[in-house]
Amino acid sequence: MTVSDTGTSIPQSMREALFQRPFTSDGEPRGAGRGGLGLLIVQRMLQLHGSQIRLVESDGRTQGTAFRFDLPAAVAHSGNVPRLRD
Repeated sequence: MTVSDTGTSIPQSMREALFQRPFTSDGEPRGAGRGGLGLLIVQRMLQLHGSQIRLVESDGRTQGTAFRFDLPAAVAHSGNVPRLRD
């Protein structure tokens, strides 16, 4: 899966710290209660599912940022599938 936006691209100098807490797009530390945990949370959730998120390198012709990750498909076993309530 690829998730992208059309905003300002992430500068090369900031890419190494993307998945470290705390982080802002201008490189300044975030204060308490101001967020900055989104990518860190997504990274951890994907790790728990045996995957990883990575920044897609831009060719310089497009604006924005893109991230890519894979999620394995779940295999249902007969008798172990929870039923949804109406």
